[in-house]
Amino acid sequence: MDYKIKEMKTEIMPRETEAQKLHEQNTKMNQEVKHFDRVSNNLKLIKTDLKMRLDGLLKESKDIRGKIMDQEKYINNYKDDILECLHKIGDYKKLKKNVI
Repeated sequence: MDYKIKEMKTEIMPRETEAQKLHEQNTKMNQEVKHFDRVSNNLKLIKTDLKMRLDGLLKESKDIRGKIMDQEKYINNYKDDILECLHKIGDYKKLKKNVI
């Protein structure tokens, strides 16, 4: 009978160590999952931040393009006014009327 008990103990011991190793491996894997979950959440925050920055920059770029177009229109109108004055430079009355 003692022999059977010893034999069973020798069979159980490797299984217990294997179960212990599997438990440790499971614990490590759970820690990795938590770590990658935190990393994933941080990356989502970074992505959201970058998206907001991009939207802001696109809006700012659009506003600047609008201002540039307005300034170009103003410059072109100014050039046209100057050319018109140059054409009437010989006639003082027409020039005065054009300037005013």
